[in-house]
Amino acid sequence: MLTCLSDITSTRRTENRVMTKNSTKERLEEAQELLQRWYDLSMIQFKANPNCQITRCNMVFYHLISLNAVTNFPEIERLARREGFEGSYWELSLRHKRCIFGREEAIFHCGQVFRHLRSMLSESRPSWWSAALYRATLTLWADGISTLDPNFQRGSSGTGNNNLVKIDQLTPEDPAVNAYRCGGEGLAVLTGLDGLYISLDKPAEVLHYAIRNINAGFSSRIGDGIKRKLIALGNNWSLDTMGASAGYATA
Repeated sequence: MLTCLSDITSTRRTENRVMTKNSTKERLEEAQELLQRWYDLSMIQFKANPNCQITRCNMVFYHLISLNAVTNFPEIERLARREGFEGSYWELSLRHKRCIFGREEAIFHCGQVFRHLRSMLSESRPSWWSAALYRATLTLWADGISTLDPNFQRGSSGTGNNNLVKIDQLTPEDPAVNAYRCGGEGLAVLTGLDGLYISLDKPAEVLHYAIRNINAGFSSRIGDGIKRKLIALGNNWSLDTMGASAGYATA
């Protein structure tokens, strides 16, 4: 609904559109409040039994559903397939608005999906773990590929100070995470298996991060298929001749 009522498109019935958009946002806020209650209940269980793998799976679901509230994943996949994409910097910035509605919140939830998956023992991970990693990865990739537009407005995110916010290591209760989510303070990064930090404005490195994590987990047909999709995605964009893709290839 939010995509259909986006500010990107214009309509003559402005007043009706605003009212409908506001009511849709209210319903979304209600869903987010219920998600927060679900999180609070799950955390009670998690603190009582921190080694419970079922609860960790539950937390991954929580962050994936929360991610749906601030992104349009079908639109992200369309961008990845280059559907309707003509190849301009300006278009990348425009597509970002259709893919991600709350940038800091989306980045936070992606990082938490990574954090919970990496905290699970390889043999204890659910069969769908690589699919969860794929969804979070593609969201971060869409954000990173869009910021290649030199005129992309990052808001306050990544400005104001040089504090690194390790979104795949820190818990939601960490002060640095709260400052990033609420005010965009600090610079969000991922932590590679080698301990080095990965910048989110380098989409190629984000894809490599996911591929390395899939390789480090147990082998499965789902994981192998997703790894091939991520490799194909990187090749599809790095071989493009437009300026943005040239920047992507050198990243």
